[in-house]
Amino acid sequence: MPDVLLDCSRSEARERCARAVRQTEGLSKAKETDYQVVGKTGLSFPRVLWSWGEKVYVDIKEMESGQIGINVRGEKNVPVNIGANPEKFRRRVLDELSRSERQDKKMVGGMDMTRASELEGES
Repeated sequence: MPDVLLDCSRSEARERCARAVRQTEGLSKAKETDYQVVGKTGLSFPRVLWSWGEKVYVDIKEMESGQIGINVRGEKNVPVNIGANPEKFRRRVLDELSRSERQDKKMVGGMDMTRASELEGES
């Protein structure tokens, strides 16, 4: 089961995923293919434990329903690194995807569709 379902083309889904990775605090885009976007963090030195970094994989798959399924998973760069927290970055990417999906539904062609539906009800 995908983490997110999108109603768009695969190329548009890939662009949304790449944008979500770029906009996720602490991640930089490392690699992008037709079916995957990879974000990564670098070496970090938080207060107590330091980290060799994390990678977040955003997998893009066409579903039988015609929708695009998005799966997001995080991994530590070094498996025994107890300071790494890939789940934090996975959640951040999912939050960015949700935020962009809400904005795309609200804005179509530069017009706020919530206001457009109100105007339709007035006529």
